[in-house]
Amino acid sequence: AVGAVGGGGAVVHWLGQSRGPLPAQTTCAEAPEARGTMPNRVNGCSPPYNMKQAIFVGMSAVLTILFSSLVYHFSTSRSEEVPLPHHGLYIALVYPYIAATIFGTFCWAYITVTDPSEQTCFGNCLPDDDPKWTVPQYVREHNRRIPGRDHFCPWLNVAIGRANYIPFFVLTVCGVIESFIQVIFCSLLLTLWHDCLVSRVNTATDPRGLVFQVLIVITIFMAVAFGISYTMLLQFHILLISTHESTYSYYIKAQKAYREQQLGIASEPHQEEPAPLLQSTFPQAEPLHDSYGATETGEFPGSESASPFDSGSGGHSGQVEVELAPVSSSSSGSRGRLPVAVQ
Repeated sequence: AVGAVGGGGAVVHWLGQSRGPLPAQTTCAEAPEARGTMPNRVNGCSPPYNMKQAIFVGMSAVLTILFSSLVYHFSTSRSEEVPLPHHGLYIALVYPYIAATIFGTFCWAYITVTDPSEQTCFGNCLPDDDPKWTVPQYVREHNRRIPGRDHFCPWLNVAIGRANYIPFFVLTVCGVIESFIQVIFCSLLLTLWHDCLVSRVNTATDPRGLVFQVLIVITIFMAVAFGISYTMLLQFHILLISTHESTYSYYIKAQKAYREQQLGIASEPHQEEPAPLLQSTFPQAEPLHDSYGATETGEFPGSESASPFDSGSGGHSGQVEVELAPVSSSSSGSRGRLPVAVQ
C-alpha cells in the first residue's frame, strides 16, 4: 500500500496517454471571468490545503496502520504454540483487506496527483457522446473548466470529473470493503478468537491482554465512523449513476424543488376556521330608574298596579314613555351620558 503511494506519481503520465483528443466541446479553457480570483490549482497536492484533507489523510493513515499492526501482532505472536481456530475465516478476511487497501491507496494517490482537466485512460472509458462526461464546467477552486465535472471533493481537495471519476468510485468501494472487514475482524478478535488472542498477546505485565483489547475497541469505533461515511457516499453515487445526474445537478434540482415547495406553501390562502363566539357571562345589572322610579321599560317597581301616577286624577295607567336622547359631544370633548342596562 505504501509503495502504491510512491508509484502513483510515477505512472500518472503513462496513464495519461489516451486515444486522442476529446471532442471540441470539451476543451478546458480558463474561465475569463474568474481570472485572477483564485489560484490555478493543478491537483490535490497544490495549495491551498484545507483541514478536511488533512483529517482524511491523517485519520485514514492512523486507522490503516493501527489495524494492520494489530493483525500482524496477532498473526505472528506464538502462532505455532497457539493454533488459530477457523483459520479459513481468517484468510477470507485478511487477503481481501490487503487487496482493497492496495487498490484504494493507489486510487487515492492517482486522484491526488492527477490534473482533472487533462485526458486520462480512465476518462476514455466513459462515453464521448454523453454531455454529462464531456461538457466542461467551471470549478472555482481550480479556476478552470473541468470536463464532466461532478463535484469538488474537499476531503481530497480536488475536483472530481471525467478524468478521475472511475478512480474516485473505486476508492469509495475499497473504503467500504476495508471498513467492513476492520469491524468484522476486530469483533471476531473479541468474541470467537478471544481465548486465542489472550494466549498469544499476553505479557507478564498484562496477562489478560487488556491494552491490546482497548486498541481493538478504538479501531472498531474508527472503522464504524469511516464505514458509515463511505457507505453513504457509495449509495449516493449509485443513485447518481442510476439517474444519470451529477452531484451539482442533483443538488441544484433538489434546491429548486425545495424553493418551489416553499413558495407553493406561502402562496396558498390561509383557510382559517372562524373563531367561536365568546360565551361571556356578565353580571346582571340593576334596572335604571328615572327620578320617579320608572325603568327604561316604563314600569314602576313594586306591585304591578302601584304607580306614583295612580292618584285617581291624572288618568295615567302605570306606564310612562321614556325618551332616550342621542349621545352628543361638545367641542370641549365632554360626553353625554346614556344610561343602559347591560346583561
